Amino acid sequence: MKTKAYNLVNSVEQDELDAGLLAEYYFVEASDGKNITLPAAFSSDVREDLIRSAVLASRANRRQPYGHREHDGKRAPQPGMKHSVEWWGKGRGVSRIMRKTGQRTGAQNPHTRGGRRAHGPLVAKDWSQKANSKQRRMARDSAIAATANAGTVGPPRPPEERRKCYRRSPSSSAPAARSDPWRRRAYSSSAG
Repeated sequence: MKTKAYNLVNSVEQDELDAGLLAEYYFVEASDGKNITLPAAFSSDVREDLIRSAVLASRANRRQPYGHREHDGKRAPQPGMKHSVEWWGKGRGVSRIMRKTGQRTGAQNPHTRGGRRAHGPLVAKDWSQKANSKQRRMARDSAIAATANAGTVGPPRPPEERRKCYRRSPSSSAPAARSDPWRRRAYSSSAG
């Protein structure tokens, strides 16, 4: 694949204003260059599904694990387990949950106020995703090939073009439904 290259020259000029303040001016000059042959990656097929899966895997592999530490008694309690509690035992006509010492308030259970999370996030969870080496290579080449097409990586579209709207023509009598990926509602065209 042959393409025309441009020679770009960046220059910076500084003017000194009063009291030692500097004003900087940036200039970019472009002149025609020679024709060059691009590598084979620029002529490969653009596979958006592979690019998407490779980006998702890359972002998942950079994800930092989060969660609470292991509960270690009074030395290092996990959140929601920082109360001095006692068990009232059976035979008092109340539920058998741990209660704060000297009070009737339940504590440390997931269904009590101020208690711990029932199934909170664990640091040991593995968020990483594996991508096959051939798929990674194809995704890289697809992303490089997509940069050669100005329509694929052009300027972002305005919001009104990005949103999916299905509007009815004024002559039809059926209500129009607008699909919004975040809200699953049908909007009537007669609503104001």
